[in-house]
Amino acid sequence: MIHLIRLLFLTGLLSVASIGSAQGLTQLACRVVVEKNDDLVSVYALAQVSQPVTVDYSLETTKISASGTGTTVQSGTQDMQVGKTQVLSQVTYRLEPDGWLEFGLEVTDRLTGARCESSEAVSPI
Repeated sequence: MIHLIRLLFLTGLLSVASIGSAQGLTQLACRVVVEKNDDLVSVYALAQVSQPVTVDYSLETTKISASGTGTTVQSGTQDMQVGKTQVLSQVTYRLEPDGWLEFGLEVTDRLTGARCESSEAVSPI
């Protein structure tokens, strides 16, 4: 998993927001990473910053299938360390054969209000 996270940042596949501050320009990067193993789906909400900041985050999951639809939200606050990819949230779901999962991540810098967003969807196909 760590190698995958590093690769995402190095290849620029993470969503990046620039944040202006008195100390200069801060970059906030975030990404939803999905690992599928048969019918199990592990989801990681990741973020990285170039300046120390405190962020609020929210990972929303919508599960849709023939048996119904449901949404869960995991949220919190994290003090971010410079240059370190941090896992803000990690969850695992069982994917139903007739359904799909949608994930939405929002990370907000508490000081400036700058936001970074990322989303993914997974289906059995």
